[in-house]
Amino acid sequence: MRLRNAILALPVLLCLGVSSCRDRSEGAPVPRRYAYPRVQMPDTATATYRIGSVEARLSTDARVESERPEWLTAAYASLGATLYLATAAAPDEGAVAEALANRRRRVSLNLGGAQARTDHFSTPAGFDVELIVCREAVTTPVQFIATGKGAVVSGAFVLYGATEPADSLRPIVDILECETFAIARSLR
Repeated sequence: MRLRNAILALPVLLCLGVSSCRDRSEGAPVPRRYAYPRVQMPDTATATYRIGSVEARLSTDARVESERPEWLTAAYASLGATLYLATAAAPDEGAVAEALANRRRRVSLNLGGAQARTDHFSTPAGFDVELIVCREAVTTPVQFIATGKGAVVSGAFVLYGATEPADSLRPIVDILECETFAIARSLR
């Protein structure tokens, strides 16, 4: 009977022995990997601003200034970016084509040879929009050009601070892209 009890107790003792030999470093604090801080989305509340003959709605988080009636500057401090908006009168097809070529040339210079994606869409108010987004390390990652209602409207978000590494700016560029889309759709 003793031998039988010893044989039955042997597996229990082996399990206890093995479980007590586990690696004790599991609970030790381990430094986390380096991560980029999360950025705060701009407030969805907007205010209407007039730029030349056009109106646009911008987030109330932006600090807006206007030195001339056809220019507007909106600083988004939480994103480390500033939006520069401008309008130009384009009363006929020739003026639209000339202003559009000028703005596309400016966009190309801002990109400095970096690859960008261009999306085209129309707004409810009748503006045709080109939304240009660059995922590379440039200071102007999001830009747009809108034509309609006898005007050409252009805007560029300029980042202040380091643009390297580009992947660290991805969340900010995504937010700026959404903000630019909303601004372009609000044009009247």
